[in-house]
Amino acid sequence: MCALKLHKSPGEDLMTAPEGSAILEFVDASPQANAPNQARRLEFGTKAETLASLQNLVQTVEVPDMLYFSVAEWWANETAMLLEIGRRFEDHQVIIRSSAQNEDGNTHSQAGAFTSCLDVDSGNAKAVKEAVQSVINSFHGDPEDQVLIMPMLQNVILSGVIMTHELDTGAPYYILNYDDESGKTDTITGGKGVNKTVMVHRDFGSGRVASTRVTELLNLTRELEQLCPRRTPLDIEFAKTRDGRLHLLQVRRITVHENWNCSNTRQVGEALFQAEQFWVYHNQPKSHVAGDRTILGQMPDWNPAEIIGTHPKPLAVSLYRYL
Repeated sequence: MCALKLHKSPGEDLMTAPEGSAILEFVDASPQANAPNQARRLEFGTKAETLASLQNLVQTVEVPDMLYFSVAEWWANETAMLLEIGRRFEDHQVIIRSSAQNEDGNTHSQAGAFTSCLDVDSGNAKAVKEAVQSVINSFHGDPEDQVLIMPMLQNVILSGVIMTHELDTGAPYYILNYDDESGKTDTITGGKGVNKTVMVHRDFGSGRVASTRVTELLNLTRELEQLCPRRTPLDIEFAKTRDGRLHLLQVRRITVHENWNCSNTRQVGEALFQAEQFWVYHNQPKSHVAGDRTILGQMPDWNPAEIIGTHPKPLAVSLYRYL
């Protein structure tokens, strides 16, 4: 897979074809493509630049083929870009996404602030132009904002978002929100449709997660964490297709981490330890209790107040006492 971006800036002279249209030169935008000995580390940039940086780094997931360009480059070379998009994606369906300079940053994510256009026919120049313009119109006027074009995934069997911490408190859990029913890739990010959740403590032991699906997603998450500066909280968007391939659609930093209580990790760890000790103690056989182990329950016995009320009549009390 390859990430391509326009090589020449709008201010440079472009070669022209015999028909007079500009010839665009696109280059591999993956920073590690020509530096095989460079340390494996993710360089955050715009949405498109971050994905391009990951294409030659990740091993547990695929980053889809993609092409991106700035608003200024689109204005300067619109006709030639439309031809390149059709050629690049072979007239297949694509998604045209925002990749603004003020999006997916260290302090502001701008999630959902800009337009994305799904299921656009890359061979239909008019449809592509309208979609690109729709994305550009949602920006705030920076000519360096980017438009990102990727293939529209087909036969999706699983999609969702992974948070490396609980979003509101920063508690030490991997939060996996996913949809394995609709076949779409935007139900979780769009807050609509099927939404299932799995929570796994960040210090889970190897081999302790029974689900192969969850294990695969956790392996992806931990690989991305290892590529980032220490303790970078991540928001990861993914999809899996019927052929078994796992696709990485977006990686950004969680921007609300400044609001988290730094002691939450310690407090959760202590609470889990105490819960474990409580379970071990109460699960031991007891001479005055039947059975070899304890079964814990929440209100396994009926609360009298729920049966006869808080101010029962004498008859109700006597019947309850008898029964």
